[in-house]
Parts: sequence; structure tokens; C-alpha cells
Amino acid sequence: MKAVIQRVTQASVSVNGEIISCIGRGLCVLIGLKKDDNAADMEYIAMPATESEPFYNNFLLELGKQYKPELIKDGKFGAMMQVLIENDGPVTLEIESPVRVSQ
Repeated sequence: MKAVIQRVTQASVSVNGEIISCIGRGLCVLIGLKKDDNAADMEYIAMPATESEPFYNNFLLELGKQYKPELIKDGKFGAMMQVLIENDGPVTLEIESPVRVSQ
């Protein structure tokens, strides 16, 4: 299971030129499913903020170790932010770590 989540001021879905779904301010979530996804995958994707903030902070630290720290920029976790993104494409790339079996 994969999720790409974006907070938006508005989003809509059109089919054959007709808007079939739309929202104002909220979250736009793109979900990718594969045949062997299960409930544990769903629970991980829905991780609560109490677990996701330390996970995110550790991720930023690791990025700083692997790349030039001055190139790593972030916002403020949990804050209301307005992020301006102008896509050059349409191109969206997603990188997913491999699945590991717990022992």
C-alpha cells in the first residue's frame, strides 16, 4: 500500500469533462494498492501524529547525514502552513522502501 498525501485548498476529480467529486480545504490522498496488502499496511499508513513526528524527525536527521545538511529544508511539523508548489510535468515520482519480514 502506498499513500501520497497533500493538504489542499481545493481539489476535484473530473471524468469526461464532468466534475464527479470535489472538496474545498482538506487532504488529497492518492492511494496505491497491491494484491497482498493487508490490515497491517492500512494501520501503518494511518499512523497517529504521536508516532509520526519522531519518525519524521529521525528521517530528517538521516537525510542530513546522507546529503549536504544545508540542502535539507522542511516546514514545522503540525503547524498550519501554506505550501506553494508549481508542478513541471505532469510528473510525480514516488520512492518506496522494500517490504521487510519481521523475525
